[in-house]
Amino acid sequence: MAAQRQVDTSQAALSLDPDSAESAAPDSCQSIRTTPWKCHPLKWYRLHKQEAEEEKQRLRNLYKDIQTERAAVDNYAPGWPQYAAFLNSQDNFPMFRRFDMLHLELLVDRQAELQQLEKKLKVQNHSDAVPGSGHEWRLQMSESDFLNCSDSTRRDLLKTIEQKVLVYDQLLFNAQNLWNQETVPQQDLHSVFNWISQERPVAPGQFDWIYHATDIVPLFRIDPVEHSILTSFMKRLFRSDGKGKDSIIKQYSLSGVTIAAKLCFVLLAVSILIIPVFILMWVPETKAGISATFLVSVLLFSTMMTLFTKSTIQIVLAGTAGYCAVLVTFIGNIHERSATVPG
Repeated sequence: MAAQRQVDTSQAALSLDPDSAESAAPDSCQSIRTTPWKCHPLKWYRLHKQEAEEEKQRLRNLYKDIQTERAAVDNYAPGWPQYAAFLNSQDNFPMFRRFDMLHLELLVDRQAELQQLEKKLKVQNHSDAVPGSGHEWRLQMSESDFLNCSDSTRRDLLKTIEQKVLVYDQLLFNAQNLWNQETVPQQDLHSVFNWISQERPVAPGQFDWIYHATDIVPLFRIDPVEHSILTSFMKRLFRSDGKGKDSIIKQYSLSGVTIAAKLCFVLLAVSILIIPVFILMWVPETKAGISATFLVSVLLFSTMMTLFTKSTIQIVLAGTAGYCAVLVTFIGNIHERSATVPG
């Protein structure tokens, strides 16, 4: 019995000691693919953790050459490469002139040229349509019919007009798209202007475009939220000065500012919808009180929508009409409940 008790005690001690139990386990647990019950659980766990770390290290080595951040401006050669690198350093820095006057001069010149060709075509059409002129057939033939014809006057004129019209249309559509772009925000323009004025990366005269503020458009699309007064205030809160000699450059995360501004918009929208409801519910009902609450709420809603979202007048009117409908419906429900409550 004493010998049996001694054997049981040694087995119990072995089961309580993980290292001794792990060493006593059969050496059949070579990888995590081995069934866990074929080896000690602690050894299987350590193998699982080791192979997981090896997999992470393999992925780090695989993705180490992928650039997740933009390179610093100083890493590029001075001149145009560094100039372009600075514009690429922030999403809101790429901006270019749209050359309003050049587009207009080209358009009016092409327009005048097309007008002359149009008059020439009209004169020729009237001349060919005169009975007995012998050229009536020109107005009845298609372009393919002129291929086998020696008289190609009308065909050559139409070809010239076609080429001029296509160039004019392309120029007109490009100018229209540029005109529909919002002008660049002043803070972004000042940041680029400060860097160019201080660094002067290219020869004098090459950066004179920065002086035409009303003619500069951003390369990125401006969200109405990003172009609002609230976002401009957020930029002042979240911006940081550049390091060293670039201290006059104001930098900020455009995505972070946009998220913060949108959260503020959500809070403002919920407040302007909920606060009037609470006032109408808890304040004693009087015609003067209801009218004042209704008027102030509508004025605040319209003002906030105009200032903070840069919406057009049509959108402001539609939003105000919807807001008024919500308040009127709520006020009507309050009156119905008041009428049904006894006493």
